[in-house]
Amino acid sequence: MLGRMVAFLATLGALIGVLIGYSHQRYGNLTFGHQNQYTNPKWWLQKLKPDLILSEAELAKYDGTNGKPILLAVDGDVYDVSATPELYGTGKPYSFFVGKDGARAYVTGCFATDLTHDLRGIEPERLLEIDAWKLFYNTHAKYYRVGKVVHPPIPDDVPVPPPCDAAKMPN
Repeated sequence: MLGRMVAFLATLGALIGVLIGYSHQRYGNLTFGHQNQYTNPKWWLQKLKPDLILSEAELAKYDGTNGKPILLAVDGDVYDVSATPELYGTGKPYSFFVGKDGARAYVTGCFATDLTHDLRGIEPERLLEIDAWKLFYNTHAKYYRVGKVVHPPIPDDVPVPPPCDAAKMPN
């Protein structure tokens, strides 16, 4: 009985070795070309760390300069997007999202005026778009959630942001 178990385990090990070798040779990784958050070692390491709790001022410092990672927030959840400085680095296409919670702009598409966490005045059905963006960042192969940004309460006398007319990129 023991001999059969050893033979089975040896065969299983050889099969796994062949599959790993094939995946590495064919796809350049050990997951047959599949990539998501579970194949990102940084995602797993982040799970071992406590959440960062940042103020808006602290979040603004995480712009990829001075050895800091590139962070952005969506409706209070903070994500590390340092893996793609060609998209989020200083002066790059999505750098306007870096160091802030631009939840409203993710919904409205007004990147020049709506880079704020203030979602007042947005129709409830449109708020589902926030969930879609969070899902994007949570399941992306290169990005991962690192914590929360704490926003001060919006005073009652601050007007609701006006609706935007067109999606405009910031200057």
